[in-house]
Amino acid sequence: MILEIVNPSDAVTIEADDVTVAGVCTLLISRGAYALENEQGETVFPILMFGGFEDWLKENGITDLDMWITNHKDEMIKVLESVVYGNIGSRKLFQSAIEKMTSENAAKYREEWNDKKRSSMTNIGADYLAYAKKLRALKE
Repeated sequence: MILEIVNPSDAVTIEADDVTVAGVCTLLISRGAYALENEQGETVFPILMFGGFEDWLKENGITDLDMWITNHKDEMIKVLESVVYGNIGSRKLFQSAIEKMTSENAAKYREEWNDKKRSSMTNIGADYLAYAKKLRALKE
């Protein structure tokens, strides 16, 4: 599913099979300052920067975050590396374009797309990709 990261700057989306995985990624990247909305505009992960993240974790069966991350590392990497600038509608256009490309060309196109679509000094996409890189380093 495509989820939009609700934040005070640019429209950004991620793709996830599991909302809890996407929520944990977003919580860790934003320290609770961002929310997630689904394609219907429903909030599926709330802003938690003013508290409540412990309750959210417990409600989602997460009692040991470090262990949960270890057990869901591959899923998290997939979500983190799916970050694309633009709203859900433009994400669909982006996906349509990269489906016709080699993986190398798609990676270059994603980088160009994100650079062109980002207008804010805050680089949410780079934050997500940097965290994915850290998780990949833990795998090796």
